[in-house]
Parts: sequence; structure tokens; C-alpha cells
Amino acid sequence: KILTAANFGHDLYISTNSGSSWTDLTPSGSLHNQLWESIAMSANGQDLVALANNGDIYTSINGGTTWTDTTPSGGMHGLQYYKVTSSANGQDLAAAVLGGDIYVSTNGGTTWTDTTPSGSGHNVSWNALTASASGQYVYGGTENGGAGDIYAGINPTLASTSSASLTNAVTGAGVSINLPSSTTMLTSDSAITEGTLAESDNGYTYPLGLINLSYLTLNTTDQVSMIFVTNLFPSQVVARDYNTVTQTYNNIAGSVITETTYNGLPALNLTYSVTDNGSLDSNSALDYVSDPVGIAESTSSTSSTSSTSTIPSPPNTGYGLPRMNNIIYELFFTSLLFITAGTLISLDKKRQ
Repeated sequence: KILTAANFGHDLYISTNSGSSWTDLTPSGSLHNQLWESIAMSANGQDLVALANNGDIYTSINGGTTWTDTTPSGGMHGLQYYKVTSSANGQDLAAAVLGGDIYVSTNGGTTWTDTTPSGSGHNVSWNALTASASGQYVYGGTENGGAGDIYAGINPTLASTSSASLTNAVTGAGVSINLPSSTTMLTSDSAITEGTLAESDNGYTYPLGLINLSYLTLNTTDQVSMIFVTNLFPSQVVARDYNTVTQTYNNIAGSVITETTYNGLPALNLTYSVTDNGSLDSNSALDYVSDPVGIAESTSSTSSTSSTSTIPSPPNTGYGLPRMNNIIYELFFTSLLFITAGTLISLDKKRQ
């Protein structure tokens, strides 16, 4: 796991092996030996935010290689920032001022907004601050003479999403995506066709296209469920994955496809497991998973009846003859009836 630490009066450090070893990530110059109060990072360790006691907020988008002072001009400069927290994607941040207010950014520190609760929440000693993975929830703890309060803030526009509904890129039929709730967050989901990928899948077609799935996870392995509206049967298709790094397609081992319904329509339910940084994950960053996947039909399958086989004619029983033949027979028998009747009349006259 990736860890970060702020050394008050010294530097900022990062560990990529759960603390076994540490690297000084403070750039040379004036940022060395700052009174660093707090540091937070994204799930992949690339987006960081750090508070300096001198009154500024610094952010990094490359794992601490470079830092930028993102404190807005005006009243936010020179404050005694004390605690900072970050969402899993590093875009939703919250910073607390000791004896002051709480400021929130939803764009990685580019802009900040004072979101301190009205009333007693202003001008208190914020001693603790944390955020949910989605950044939707922020919790703050205060201390005043040995006593304090806990505050909870919520931003409904940042709800953590572990499911999505969309339409496939080929037929426009519905698709449903479901991930484990509370431990994962969809960051991107889109319906694509095979033609948009760098390589085509020889021997297979994708009648419902593919789903380009990306999400954040706190787990080593997640079970993914996708429902595709279709009249196809499980025996006709197979789950296939496209790796954007190796540009290869492969069957998804252990996947299960079953019949189901979606919004009252026949559908197929695909379930499979994805391991972070495993064979199905095209994103090398820890805690980030990218996985284009679809259900495919093999183009090598053949029908059970050969196109050159001869189907024997049914026996001629007199039934089911074409309508024209029936008419011919009717005319024939009618003519025969008239001839017979004429012959009988002629013989009768001769007798007289």
C-alpha cells in the first residue's frame, strides 16, 4: 500500500511498500523544512495535497515530483491550515484551519469554497478531518477544552456510484453494470464497438458491442456483473476481454453467463472477477481498474445441416399438391364426365 507522511518542520515523505521504506518527495528550495501540518493523497498515490503552517496549500499531480501552490489569493493565504483530506480520485479535497473554517475543492485544488457549517462550526479547533472515497461525505472533529463535536457534511452531487445503466453501441438495447457497493466507484463507463479498438478480434463478432469499464476499488478482487438485453442464449456466446496494453483479446476465465430479464425484456447476465493489476486490468495504477469487455459470438460455428445436403422429396400421396395441379385434375375429370355423358346420349338415340 502507498503511504504518505508530513514531518513538522522538515519534509514530506512517501512509501510504496506499506512503510518498509520511505522516500523524501519534497522538492528542493523553499519547500524544504516547512512546518508541514498534514498531507493526503488519491488512491493511486499520484494526486497529493499538503498543508504548510505558513499558510499555503500545495498540490501535486505526479506523485510528488513537482508541487504547486494552489492557495487562492485573498483571505485564504496565511491561515494556519491544520488538517487535509482527499477523495479516492484526488479531485475532491477538504482543508481545515485551526481555529477557523473548512474549505472544500472539487477540482483538485484549483478553486476552494468555504463550507463551514453556520453557527458554532465557525472559528473552532478542527483537530480531525476525513472524507469518503467518493468525496461525497466529509467528517470533521473539533476540540475545545477537552470536549468537542463531530460534524458530517454531504455533497449530493458527488454520490459514490457502483452501478450504471446505458445502451450498447450496436443495437441500442439496454445494459446494466453492477460493482460491489461501498468499496468501489465507477469513474467511467461507455458503450463501444469493436471497430473503435486498435485491433479486431479474429474469429469473433460482438453483436452487442463492448463495455469500456473503469473504476476505483479498495479491494484486491471485485466481482463485476453486466446485464445485456438480447435474444441470444448463453450457449451462443462467450465472454471476451480486450487488453488495451497488449492489444489482445482473451476469453474471461471463470466467467458465467446466464439467462435473465431486464426491464421485462430477455437478457443475458455476465458475471466475472477482476483482480487489480491482474490479467484483465489494463490500468497499471494501484486501485484503478480498466477493463473493456463484451459477449462475443464465434464466426467459426457452422450449422448442423450442410448447405450441399439433399433433402428427400416427400412421397406423393395426393395431398398437398400445388393448386395448379388440382385445377388440371378437376378439368380432366369434368371433361371426362361430359364425354361419357355425350356417349350415353348418342347410344340411346341409336336404340330408338
